[in-house]
Amino acid sequence: GSPDTMNNVEQVHLSGPQLGTWTIRVRGTDVPEGPQGFALVVTGDVMAPPSPLTLATIDAPALLAPNDAGADVEVEITENDDALIGGSVMLHYSYDGTAFQSVPMASGARAGTYVAPLPSASCGHTPAYYVSAEGVFSGVRTSPPGAPLGVASAGVGQSAELTVMSQSFDGPGLPAGWGATGLWNVTSNCGNAPPCGSAPWAYFGDATSCVYSTGFRAQGALTSGPIALPALDPGERLTLRYCSSMDNENFTLYDRGMVHANGVLLEEAPFSGGAWETREVDLSALAGQVVVLDFEFDSVDSLSNNFGGWQIDDVRVVLSAVSCVDPCPGDVNSDDTVNIFDFADYVIMFGRSEGATRADGDLDGDGDVDVVDFSTLAGNFGADCGPF
Repeated sequence: GSPDTMNNVEQVHLSGPQLGTWTIRVRGTDVPEGPQGFALVVTGDVMAPPSPLTLATIDAPALLAPNDAGADVEVEITENDDALIGGSVMLHYSYDGTAFQSVPMASGARAGTYVAPLPSASCGHTPAYYVSAEGVFSGVRTSPPGAPLGVASAGVGQSAELTVMSQSFDGPGLPAGWGATGLWNVTSNCGNAPPCGSAPWAYFGDATSCVYSTGFRAQGALTSGPIALPALDPGERLTLRYCSSMDNENFTLYDRGMVHANGVLLEEAPFSGGAWETREVDLSALAGQVVVLDFEFDSVDSLSNNFGGWQIDDVRVVLSAVSCVDPCPGDVNSDDTVNIFDFADYVIMFGRSEGATRADGDLDGDGDVDVVDFSTLAGNFGADCGPF
């Protein structure tokens, strides 16, 4: 028959279908807010294909300390209806954008897990890596999927937080550049000072009755001014962090506290019974854009609204940046000393022109082992960088 885009149940009947593999695509024609779950049932003379081997990286380092050997990558492999080919689990890495090097991964502490360390890195390296394994029927599978076109990446250095935007609603009234609709206001009533901020705070509710029951649907948004988010270097992250206290009906799809950036839903603040908590949302996908945040409360209906409402304070956007200071310049083998053993390792790899790691003697992170690295080694020869 003809497609039915009005009702939420649809049947498709096929008479005399061709033998072979069929793909069923379900398309939501009107999903104003997703994701939208669905159920699919297939009946007839059909057979499900064998479930393929799957990989899931469960420990993917995003930041490597310089001159620190042993940053492990761990992957979990589920064979399902397939069988893993022995010795096929490999870690692939590239430290300067050149061809990937490969090393086998060893069995981990738990069944089905495999582990291998990334080589030590120097300031300036840009590590990229992925994991692959091969099944008898599935062939080669990778994590992340589609690698090496898409790979995991890491920064090298020490993490430090930089504040991109901070707003604590110190009052009176809304801060400059912020707007509000509905019951949003700035008050010190209807709650205790948050441990992650101080009074006053932004509040969705009546500051006199301390509830959002008005006899009608209660709806409104607290909106920030434009926020310019910086672009990110490898290993960096943007995070929205805010204090939240939510007292609502605590029933799915009603009395919702939603956080948006440029109209895109980031998260829905959960019920906390009026207790303050610090919420964090990853904004890295929006890096380099100018965004407007809004905290929207919507009771959806006019019933069961005799609750405390939503309190917001100490809204921040922070950049987890990376700075890099080499704790032991010249230390090739990462044993916290610069001695003849580092020189021996350097000599073996001298002249390598691409893809070198710190363990190969690349001390300046340019992927080469050359006289510049020797200058670093010689200038720090005899250094003891271990703890005192």
